[in-house]
Amino acid sequence: MKTYSIDFRTTMLRFYLMMAIVFIAFFLHVYWLAVLALPVLLSIMLGIKFKDDEQPRAKHRLVNKRIARSHAQAS
Repeated sequence: MKTYSIDFRTTMLRFYLMMAIVFIAFFLHVYWLAVLALPVLLSIMLGIKFKDDEQPRAKHRLVNKRIARSHAQAS
């Protein structure tokens, strides 16, 4: 879990999710349900990224190049 590492698209999606939770809670007159929007708000403000990108992309490129070379040599 990394902080301050989300992009603008993720920020906007989480904002719309938070607003949807609040609107649904007030539309159904279940006001305590709006408290569930708080964790979403905090994740937006802190910029928390839940998925870790532990594998470097350069490694994938090298593997793809090696596979491509082996297929080229085989044919």
